[in-house]
Amino acid sequence: MEKQPPIINSKNRIDQIKRGGKLMNEHIVQLIRERFYPLVRFCGPQSAGEVEIEGVRATVYLGELSIWLWPAKSSHNGVLSDEQLSDVVSPHLLVRNLLLSAQASMQCLSCHLDRIEAADGDTVSLLRYYLEDSAATVVDGMALGRILGPHIGETAQ
Repeated sequence: MEKQPPIINSKNRIDQIKRGGKLMNEHIVQLIRERFYPLVRFCGPQSAGEVEIEGVRATVYLGELSIWLWPAKSSHNGVLSDEQLSDVVSPHLLVRNLLLSAQASMQCLSCHLDRIEAADGDTVSLLRYYLEDSAATVVDGMALGRILGPHIGETAQ
């Protein structure tokens, strides 16, 4: 029996695009995670914005283990897959939020550098200390937050 060529009408084409769009979004979310991961390794977890899943709303972060962290009380155990995230947020918004978060992180790092340069003593050793010990960056960031006000944190949301 000879195979008939598939008949493609507009309805079938739309259904294929919808199914393919879901897979495409998941793939794009995976690419976003992979592309932003080196920045996370340098700057720490980055905010990807707020999402709502099963009636629970919380901020998603790209974490240092290249996973989506969702610290909400839910059945997801604090982690979302690329597929779960692609179901609730557009890739465009995800990139925008990560860029805003990265911008705030870079501003904070620039402030750290200003403080290092203004300090008395060996600036190279201080810089090494901040680059090697993430706790030092967090403590200094908290101090900067009191000095700079809430502006750094606001840009990531």
